[in-house]
Amino acid sequence: MEPLAVPVTEAARLLGLRREAVYRCITAGQLRAVVLGGRKLVPVVELGRVLGIERASGPTVEDLCRSLVQLLSTAIEADAAPPALRSIGKGT
Repeated sequence: MEPLAVPVTEAARLLGLRREAVYRCITAGQLRAVVLGGRKLVPVVELGRVLGIERASGPTVEDLCRSLVQLLSTAIEADAAPPALRSIGKGT
């Protein structure tokens, strides 16, 4: 399964830009990013939008849910998730 989002360093590599240039694009509103688990991630579809590339088909709801669970689990294990999410991850 393809990643739904990539770290800024990977986005920079894919775009052929320096990491600092990608951060400037994010700050200027030219490139959307999300912060999850303390990491700034750029959605892969956003890279396609910036480059003018449309995906033939997007991820399914199942793909999105599976990725979200994986990202939240990683954040909880790294103790980087907000307290409310930590309690969800522990099943309380």
